[in-house]
Amino acid sequence: MPGNIRGQVQSYVGIAKHDALVSGDAMLRQLIGNWKTYLRQIEEEGFVGTIRKEGMVSRPIGEAAFIRKLGKRFQCTLQRQKRGRPPKEHNK
Repeated sequence: MPGNIRGQVQSYVGIAKHDALVSGDAMLRQLIGNWKTYLRQIEEEGFVGTIRKEGMVSRPIGEAAFIRKLGKRFQCTLQRQKRGRPPKEHNK
């Protein structure tokens, strides 16, 4: 494996003793606990599908209220819009 990726992976699954990437993050270690067990869990297909779909278009993932709050904070539209170009308006 290139670089120190092998060491990082070994640390995550409990083979190595120390990893600088997550060693200072006690919350992450408390949340995950045993990385080996965590990484062997079966993924929920619906959740994974949502991550893949939204990630392909760089959209945030979460409940509608969370996404609205992000949009307001960053002053941009993050909700899905209608596909394609907007129709031309005809002057009458």
